[in-house]
Amino acid sequence: MLIYVESRAFPSKTFTLVCNPHETIARARAQMLHILFELGRAEHQFRFRFKGEYLRDGYTFEDYRILDNSVIKMVPMSKRKRGSYATVFGPEQHNQEEMEGSDVHVFNSRAHLLGQEELDDVQKALRKEVTIFERREKLLGNFKVLLWIHFLATVLAFTTIYWFSSFWTGILMLFGFLYSPNYTRLGGFVGRNGMNKNTFVLAFSVGAIMNVTASLLMGIYITFELLAYECDNEEETCLRQKEQMYWSIIFYLGQAFFLVCSVLICAILFHNFKTEVGDLIETYLVQIRDIDKVMKSAKTGSVKDRRSAAFELASLAATGDDTKFRIVQEGGVPALMNLCLSQDQATQEYAIEAISELLTVPVIQDQFVELGGVRTMCALLHSKEIRVVNEAVTALSYIVSDSEANRQVVIGENGLEDLCYVAERIQIPASRIVAAIFLELAFTAEIRVMLSQQSAPAMSLVQLCKLRDPETQRLALQTLELLAIENSDVIITHDSLLELLLSLPNLTDDEQLFLLAGKIILYYAENELACQKLVEAEDLKFCLLELAYSLDPLLQNVVAKIVLAMIESHENKDEIAELGLDEVLIHIRNESTDRDAWRMADHGLMILHNVKPVGKQTSGSSDKSNTSGGALITDLPTKKAL
Repeated sequence: MLIYVESRAFPSKTFTLVCNPHETIARARAQMLHILFELGRAEHQFRFRFKGEYLRDGYTFEDYRILDNSVIKMVPMSKRKRGSYATVFGPEQHNQEEMEGSDVHVFNSRAHLLGQEELDDVQKALRKEVTIFERREKLLGNFKVLLWIHFLATVLAFTTIYWFSSFWTGILMLFGFLYSPNYTRLGGFVGRNGMNKNTFVLAFSVGAIMNVTASLLMGIYITFELLAYECDNEEETCLRQKEQMYWSIIFYLGQAFFLVCSVLICAILFHNFKTEVGDLIETYLVQIRDIDKVMKSAKTGSVKDRRSAAFELASLAATGDDTKFRIVQEGGVPALMNLCLSQDQATQEYAIEAISELLTVPVIQDQFVELGGVRTMCALLHSKEIRVVNEAVTALSYIVSDSEANRQVVIGENGLEDLCYVAERIQIPASRIVAAIFLELAFTAEIRVMLSQQSAPAMSLVQLCKLRDPETQRLALQTLELLAIENSDVIITHDSLLELLLSLPNLTDDEQLFLLAGKIILYYAENELACQKLVEAEDLKFCLLELAYSLDPLLQNVVAKIVLAMIESHENKDEIAELGLDEVLIHIRNESTDRDAWRMADHGLMILHNVKPVGKQTSGSSDKSNTSGGALITDLPTKKAL
């Protein structure tokens, strides 16, 4: 698949990478390193980002659900303040970078970021790969030259004693010209793809060895024939014959030599073809240094070393559970917690990424909580950097999802206040994680009671619903429903929530959201004061009609309950009758397959039919509606019989 890479450092360029969904991000970065090497920018302190999320080297494109023709961003490994560029590059370079923008990618020496050891390893691997590919390009060029020599040999074979040898030499030459791979270091294998490159070199080698054998045998045979040759009286003819024999020996031995050269080049190419872009670099990008050295840098290193260590720990943690446990055994959890509180933004980002990776293992979660990690994560929720907040939210989601005891710890560390704070400021897709955290907390009975007694959680959940992301809304509405079960008053006081629920049919076709919205609207209908707000809402009839049109019997049941609850809760039955909700009930009674929904709709129609004033009925739709209602009531026994 094709992946397009954009960067502000190259505003006029869009790079194209040819990748496989199962390949790691590190291999794609290796491709990018080759491109930058050709541009004279071989330093590799960059990362890939897709939809606001940094891509970790140990993961694959499939893990991140990156599809064909996707566009990813190439971003620097760390951000520096605008003024700091001058200290590294000098005034001229600093001015140039300022003209390009504050987020420009500065590809300075890797040693300034990740240390000289990593610089040497990756640069050596890059240069070694470049050497291999340059050798491949040169070998294929030499092979093409040999093919032209074989073409000349095919022609000259007609001047030898065994002129028919030109046929098998010509067949080998034509096979080489037709199927020989074309390669350039930048473009890779281009042109004809009729035969696999490894298959070609094997087939050509076999044919060349057969030709070498034939040439040597013919050359040796002619040599013995020449030694035994005796001239008669015809000296001129004898000399010509000897000259042709001498020429044939030289030709066949020379042809054998060039054929042997072709076989040797094929053997070297067969070994060379085994190396692909990234084979050598990938190892160093995924796992660069020993964990012991990384941990030492994380604990006692300089700002640069700590930043480097944080990045390497994030990369190492993504390689597997065994590496995660090694990091923990070396004291990685407290070290990363300290790095999370660093004043350096890049160090914070990498450290919180590493913690998020470690917390995917439940055993590590318990140790993290015991060391006070929840307090650290809650503090990071107040960060001004979106990526730091998103990673902190992800880490908290791992903690609350696997352990009820950890949920109590989050509440005990005043984490609820921090979650309410971030819920009103976070954006999609991290909003889904925040909504999921609230839902996980609400699953614990004690916490749910506490949430239902405070207005702040409900307000935060309403804010999440306003983001209009279906997944976020679903999780937030589920939590609101749980809170309403404990204390409906904490829900029905929010007028903005009612407005949002009534407008859902205009925004989405998701029936799961409709069902959740209907259940919450039911709480408004059952409360006398909230019911008045419901009656005064302009979109009430439209919303209930849209919900009733659903084929879901449970949703139709909820809609019928809403209408009956409004009739029972509202003192002015005439005002209810004038809303035209009888159309909703008529539709439910005609279309519903649920017996309870049918009975409630029928009961509601009977009440509305008796309450509705005759004087206010006019010709047109009202009379038609009443007539229809009367006709439907007449059909009641038939429906019940069914």
